[in-house]
Amino acid sequence: ETHVLFNNGHWFHDQQIEVTYERAATDWPGPVPRFDAGRLPKTLAKLKAKQKLTIGVSGDSITFGLNASGLVGASPFMPIYPELVAAQLRETFGGEINLVNRAVGGWNINSGLKDLDQLIAHQPDLVIVAYGMNDVGYRNPETYKAGVAKLIERLRAANADVEVILVATMLGNDQWHHTPRAMFPLYLDALKSLAEPDGKPAQGIALADLTSLWTEMLKRKRDSDLTGNGVNHPSDFGHRVYASAILSLLVEATRPPDITNTAPRIQRASLMGNAFSSLTNRYFCFVITNGRPLMFSPDVSFSFNGNLNLSDRFSGKLTST
Repeated sequence: ETHVLFNNGHWFHDQQIEVTYERAATDWPGPVPRFDAGRLPKTLAKLKAKQKLTIGVSGDSITFGLNASGLVGASPFMPIYPELVAAQLRETFGGEINLVNRAVGGWNINSGLKDLDQLIAHQPDLVIVAYGMNDVGYRNPETYKAGVAKLIERLRAANADVEVILVATMLGNDQWHHTPRAMFPLYLDALKSLAEPDGKPAQGIALADLTSLWTEMLKRKRDSDLTGNGVNHPSDFGHRVYASAILSLLVEATRPPDITNTAPRIQRASLMGNAFSSLTNRYFCFVITNGRPLMFSPDVSFSFNGNLNLSDRFSGKLTST
């Protein structure tokens, strides 16, 4: 019998240090979300014109915000990823962003369909649909695909101009029977077939592929390193990866979307070790548990020269060695 370490509060946060910094190397070996102006043209037009944009969110406990430190009441009080996305869009474009988050813990795609009229009542311009973690246990990607397709159909019946970002979920702990690892790629394929029917991009639908990003990270790390509860919720680092993946679809820039204004604050200890580059290749979060680096690159190491104070943000340099 296998027992999985689990805590849905702040236990994992209490064991970790988080550092935000910038690096120049661009050696991230995995998939990188790409900006494509043709995917979400109406959303981008509103953003660039500084018109009010209402973002509706439908999802499960990850999108509700677990296990971001801000939600569970732990330092450094990191906002949940939908709030990071909205905050950065306000900062980047200067317009009004109205965020309506209808996500609830334990929900699956059928729950989202039942709640959809409540979301539609807010007249969203852009809807982020983020299910999968509570769907994979049913081992039926076709039913999941049909549910997501029905959700999109109903959204467009209410507003023909609405655009959609489909979020392919992070991976759950492979030791938990409700998150069978073999199912995640199949559920990702289900979303890909909606975002790119017949291999061609569907206008008004974009895919934020966290499944592939998590798969790449897990080549180096353990599930317990990347989750905020040990099982199926992202840590602060994971919420920033979620936000970065979504922002990469909405923000075209020579620099990646900058969400460092919500950077975690240092809690304890000192640091020297290897560094793991993020999907943005510049901004990322370095997480350590009990003095042990959790995020690292297999082929790039860094030496640290700076200060980590109990109440200050990270200061110093990381130099490639």
